Amino acid sequence: VPWLKVHEYLLKVGSCRTIREFTLTACREVEKIIPFDTTACLHRVANGRSFDRCLGSACTGDATSEYNIYYRMRQPGAPGASGQHPDLALRSLMSTAVIDWRKLQRLEYAADFMLPNRMCKSLARVFPTHRVALSAHRSRSSPDFTDTDITVLDLLNQHLNTYWPLLL
Repeated sequence: VPWLKVHEYLLKVGSCRTIREFTLTACREVEKIIPFDTTACLHRVANGRSFDRCLGSACTGDATSEYNIYYRMRQPGAPGASGQHPDLALRSLMSTAVIDWRKLQRLEYAADFMLPNRMCKSLARVFPTHRVALSAHRSRSSPDFTDTDITVLDLLNQHLNTYWPLLL
């Protein structure tokens, strides 16, 4: 694990004084630790359950809106959602940090958003206690995310959530 790079990342993000500077730094600097080749986003989590708003500069309004609708629809207990996930693909989507969207091409979200934007592999982790969540995406030609990438993302998200309340 590149601990020195993690330390440098946390120093840079921790020294930010505005939400805009925080989000841009968090997204820009993560590539030095977890390489990605399409986009990286920092999301604010609403009630610890779904992505509320993309804070990174890489997100467009339309894409973020579709992202929000999709993730809210798949939350158990959300308005209009069933308490159970009858679809095995959706259950696997909820339980893993790394998603290979090519395996889920029949899902509307993959077909309409992820694959057209060349986001074939995603690394994201949202825990109920998090207020923000960092995610990274790779295209079809990139290698899969590793266990080290998952560990580092989890660590970064914990620290980003320590810094986040200080900015508000």
